[in-house]
Amino acid sequence: MNNRIKTVLLLLFVSMGVMAQENIHFVAGAPTQDGISEKVKNAMKLKVEQIIARNNAGANSLYNAFVIVPELTITDTRSTEGLIRDVTLLTGEFTLTAKNRYDDSIYGNVIIEVSGDATGNQEAAMAALLNGIKSNNPAFLRFIRTTRKRIVEYYEQNCQTIVLKAQTMINMQQYDEAMAYLSSVPETVSCYTEATQLLETSFSGSQVLDCDKKLRSARSLYIRRNYEEALILLQDISSSSPCGDDAAALMDSIAKYIQFNEPDKPVEPVQPEDDELIEEVLEPLGPLKPRTPVIEEEPQYTVSISCNGLQFEVVSCEGNTVSQTITLYGKFVNEEAKVDASIYMETVITPDGGTLTQHRNVAAYGTTADRHYIPMPTGIKVGKVFEIRDVVKKFDTLAYVEIAARGCKVIIRDLPVTWK
Repeated sequence: MNNRIKTVLLLLFVSMGVMAQENIHFVAGAPTQDGISEKVKNAMKLKVEQIIARNNAGANSLYNAFVIVPELTITDTRSTEGLIRDVTLLTGEFTLTAKNRYDDSIYGNVIIEVSGDATGNQEAAMAALLNGIKSNNPAFLRFIRTTRKRIVEYYEQNCQTIVLKAQTMINMQQYDEAMAYLSSVPETVSCYTEATQLLETSFSGSQVLDCDKKLRSARSLYIRRNYEEALILLQDISSSSPCGDDAAALMDSIAKYIQFNEPDKPVEPVQPEDDELIEEVLEPLGPLKPRTPVIEEEPQYTVSISCNGLQFEVVSCEGNTVSQTITLYGKFVNEEAKVDASIYMETVITPDGGTLTQHRNVAAYGTTADRHYIPMPTGIKVGKVFEIRDVVKKFDTLAYVEIAARGCKVIIRDLPVTWK
């Protein structure tokens, strides 16, 4: 995150407070329900955005802590008969739920009855149904007013718990996450002063981490003889960052090296694999020589299967911070005689020892949500998608995942999660 943005956030929080009851704002969350197309989900999210805008409740925070998530439930479906073109008639309920994306707290919901019809299939009728929802419906205004009041009440009742959770994030050097969590504390609650102090601590810690990262980048550029880029980066951090003295010292070392070793000839960058040239560059620095950059390897996971004749591969494992879900896409290969088998997720354990218990099969990437009697022909890849819900923290990996398939146990350890 840009340091200037963080500074603006800190000043706003300290001087005016992030929000009072009358100016708590929201952002539209993505629907997570099964059985509807992406096109309809996008239309649902757009409708929520229209409702938020119509009621002057749009988010003005960098973090958008409060989200409104829509859900559409179809209670009755009918089709006309005897006409040249069939018309689909739908009735149902449109639900909005207000929640905190960082701790999954739910503050309230509203349900309105909806109906729509269109020539063609059910998806067209659902689009017509959504178009018929009026964003200026008084029920939505009451919902937003009530939710704002409940948010303030929730923070007042849970102040110390929130402060302790933020302190834990800071202790784990999760500074940006702590700033995001603290940014939603209303100025009217009793722990606002403590939240402000923790926000300042988070801001300082985040600056230090950003500075160290830039300093490492500058050292890496120097090793590769990209002197000009290294100096530009060091100049940026030398005057207004916690590692300014280190940056200035490295700038001085680079300048002296260029002056005494290569004053007249153009400098050609070297590749990191050119070890001899790198050592030649490093030698004049003596005790100040930059560290050789560490190339971080992708985390490796392992898969074990309790029985023979079954193979498994991970296609992707993605987390979504808005819906607070992790989606695991995997493919199975049955090497024995064709069977109809059940496939489902049994256990998920996080790196900190917690257990995520809310998981299910979902329809995605051409797969079905069914878990019973899945055809598994010999030698054919069968895809399944599992959704893990109520994930309130961004885990880099899942320590342990156990999936039941064809009577076997598929166990995945240290599975990396890519967040979006």
